[in-house]
Amino acid sequence: MYPSDPNTLPISLQYFFGPSLLISPVTEENSKSVKIYLPDDQFYDFHTLRPVAGKGSYITLADIPFTEIPVYIRGGFILPLRVSGANTTTALRKMDFELIVAPDRAGKARGELYLDDGDSLVQEATSEIRFWYDRKTRVLEMNGTFEYDSGVMIRNVTILGEDGPERFVLDKSLMEGFITKLETTKVMVSDEL
Repeated sequence: MYPSDPNTLPISLQYFFGPSLLISPVTEENSKSVKIYLPDDQFYDFHTLRPVAGKGSYITLADIPFTEIPVYIRGGFILPLRVSGANTTTALRKMDFELIVAPDRAGKARGELYLDDGDSLVQEATSEIRFWYDRKTRVLEMNGTFEYDSGVMIRNVTILGEDGPERFVLDKSLMEGFITKLETTKVMVSDEL
């Protein structure tokens, strides 16, 4: 992810899961701390959603519970996540989505979501949705192909920032059936939603 940063080359115990999630596991037995490298970029703690400014240096995380893995969201990305977990993938597919918007230092973020029936080898229909956010205009935009009707909606949007996360519950009529009905949607993000 950072080929021009020579400090990232020898790192073998820290990795990116996709382009947006930096995973920094504790790898020493009985240790409650880990030394991690954060490149010079904007990050957000996945668990607390608080911003963490990477400065291209190592930091030590202490008092990490055995049940937690340090994960950071790289700024500039929008994560479509299910609002809740489930015990089976069939049940999970019925859960609505939430968007976690993690702006970069310029205040922009983008993301993608691919949906299909999850069972068929050859898909009759799919949806490929793209999201964009710009902090200056406070507009969240969504467009793409909406051929697969998943029967779910985007329930809320959480925008990460310096003052902590802002959560907005979307008007149900706005996002209901977003997979099949909306070709292009722009949402003004404000406290009125």
